[in-house]
Amino acid sequence: TRIQLGDSMCLLFFKTNENAKSDEYSLVLVNVRDEYYDRPTKMAFPWDDSQIIGAQDNEKGREGGTWIAINKETAKIGVVLNILQPQQSANMTARGHLVVNYLNGDLTPKEYLEKICEKGNEYNGFLLVAMQLGDNNCADVCCYSNKHHNTPQSLPYGIHAFGNSINPDKPWSKVTYGRNKFEQIMQKHTKITSKDKLIEDIFEMLYDKEPQELDDTIKVQGGERSPFGLKRLNSIFVEIPEVKYGTRTWTIIIVDGNKNVDYIEKTMQEPILCDDHSVHPNWVLNEHHFKLKSSN
Repeated sequence: TRIQLGDSMCLLFFKTNENAKSDEYSLVLVNVRDEYYDRPTKMAFPWDDSQIIGAQDNEKGREGGTWIAINKETAKIGVVLNILQPQQSANMTARGHLVVNYLNGDLTPKEYLEKICEKGNEYNGFLLVAMQLGDNNCADVCCYSNKHHNTPQSLPYGIHAFGNSINPDKPWSKVTYGRNKFEQIMQKHTKITSKDKLIEDIFEMLYDKEPQELDDTIKVQGGERSPFGLKRLNSIFVEIPEVKYGTRTWTIIIVDGNKNVDYIEKTMQEPILCDDHSVHPNWVLNEHHFKLKSSN
């Protein structure tokens, strides 16, 4: 039986750069997925009859959903993060299709999130980030949390960081910690000539197992979960082998000023070997390189 940790606990860091030159980054996006090791998942791949590239949930009854994906034709990217709640409600609508429906549709980020607002109470807690990259390297980015926002929030250019807090503006300490590390990395790498080192530095940051101090935000959300258990969730890299749960997939999406995209996924290959004391993963690097189509 799975111990109720809540849900997959994901992290998202990204930087949008207004009017990026051809040798600069228009977008650098980093996503962490924490999940049960036995939840079947397809590694990122080009979806059939579609312009979408992304991983897919393969859990029975949840097939075809995703937490992160990109549409090559429309330059849309969607990311969903779950919000830790004291108690999850049963029989709620699956959140994995929030991203899929956005990427398959014609709505702008704001229009789509406004539509989702109307039925936000049909889901357990989530934060959805919808973005669309346009010509001249402009980025339209909005977010919506069904546990905090009444309307979608537009996000300005720059660095943003999200985790699993109810109020995105009051993140858990590990999100603040990770944001600072991400900001330092982005200050160091402003040109695409250092892209390989940028990726290396990001992966090093993502393997940080240092638990951060518990703040009131996570304690309240944690409900009856023990402080010891919550602290183990409060690091960038999570590893809880006795319940077969932890960080299992990293995704980096890099878009340069010429709309060239590097979609880099580093993930534990299934089956993920694990005993009560340690995890024995086989990490696989899975890369997709392509160019976004220009807007009409």
